[in-house]
Amino acid sequence: MLVDYKGLQVSDLPLHPDIDALVDNNMRELADRVGPVVELGGDPTINDDSGNTSGNGTFYKWSKVRNNFTGQFWTCTDDTPGASVWCANGLIGSILTTVGNAQTTIATIAVPDDTVFDIEVHFVARRTDAPGRAAYTRRALFYREAGGGVVREKQIDSVYTRESSGSWNATLVASGDDILIQVKGQNGATINWHCKHTINSLR
Repeated sequence: MLVDYKGLQVSDLPLHPDIDALVDNNMRELADRVGPVVELGGDPTINDDSGNTSGNGTFYKWSKVRNNFTGQFWTCTDDTPGASVWCANGLIGSILTTVGNAQTTIATIAVPDDTVFDIEVHFVARRTDAPGRAAYTRRALFYREAGGGVVREKQIDSVYTRESSGSWNATLVASGDDILIQVKGQNGATINWHCKHTINSLR
C-alpha cells in the first residue's frame, strides 16, 4: 500500500531486502531534500508547521512556500508546531514601465516581525521613445523588531551605477512593514525597467 511521505508516495508494505528497499529509501531521501512547495496569499508564519496549526496544510523541514502576491519564496528550517522557522530566499524578478520622473514602486517585500533582511537588487532600464539606458545595483540591511515597522540599518550601498541620463535612479525604501524597491525615470520619457533581487534573512 502506498502512503504519503512529505508529498511523495512511498510503500508501507514489507519490502524486498534489496531493490524495493533501495527505491523506497531513495524516495524518502528525495522528499527530505526537496520538500513540498505550497502557494500562499502571504508569507508563512510560525504556525505553518508540521502540526498544521495555521490550517494551511502540513509543512516539514525544507518545505517551500511561494507568496503568490510578492513572488517571494520561503524555506522552512524548523517545523516545530507553533514555532516553525522560515527563511526568505531566491531570485525574484519584477518589471515596470515609467512615464515621467515620479519615484515609483516596482516591487514590495513584506518583512515579518523580528526579522533581518540583507537585500541586493539589480536593475536594468531602457528608454523606448528615444535612446537611453541604465543599470544599477543597490544593497541594504533592513530589520523589524518587537512589532515595529521596517528600519534601514544606516545607508544604502550603491554598488554599481551606469546610466545615459543622470536624472534616472533606483533605491530601496522602508515603508510600514514593507521594503519598497523603487525607480525614478525622466520627464517626458517612457522607460522599461526590470529588477531582480536576492534576500538573505534570519528570524
